[in-house]
Amino acid sequence: MDMSYGGVIVQNELESSLVVEVKEKQDGDPILLQLKGAVHHKRVEVFSQGGDDVLHYQGRLCVPNVGELRKQILTEVHNSRYSINPGATKMYCDLREVFWWNGLKRDITDFVAKCPNCQQVKVEHLKPGSVRFLHVCRSLILKRVGNVAYELKLPTELVVVHPVFHISLLKKCVGDPTSIVPLESGCEG
Repeated sequence: MDMSYGGVIVQNELESSLVVEVKEKQDGDPILLQLKGAVHHKRVEVFSQGGDDVLHYQGRLCVPNVGELRKQILTEVHNSRYSINPGATKMYCDLREVFWWNGLKRDITDFVAKCPNCQQVKVEHLKPGSVRFLHVCRSLILKRVGNVAYELKLPTELVVVHPVFHISLLKKCVGDPTSIVPLESGCEG
């Protein structure tokens, strides 16, 4: 508490249990231990350590590759009641504010690709010009169109969408397509 200038400043020192666990388990990751040594000997500049001996990468907390900790963080962010099933881009933007690990973006993409609700294609997200990626299962491919496109069998709800897609807009379906929730329920965004 700071009472200078006649005012009061209160700082809330509450920390997420995941942040505490990350800090406690950093010494269990041999790669992070090597990086801590390199920081101590001033051989790397993008990593830093505070007085609490916690390793940071460009100000972000380094998450050790220990047990299921990274998966636990992904699950927590993905299932947060404030942003249920946020998708890969939103998850990455949220996570990279606080955490860092080598392969973070790839791990998020893989995690979201295994979520049946996130794989559900919604009509409102498939307006012309707004398509980012379409996750497809092999059974949905009707035929190859030239060298760089595929014609897909789309659900009846997507009749407004042209069925031919450039390969850059397609991603392999990892999840079980039979477990996808119907269009009227599931993730909201």
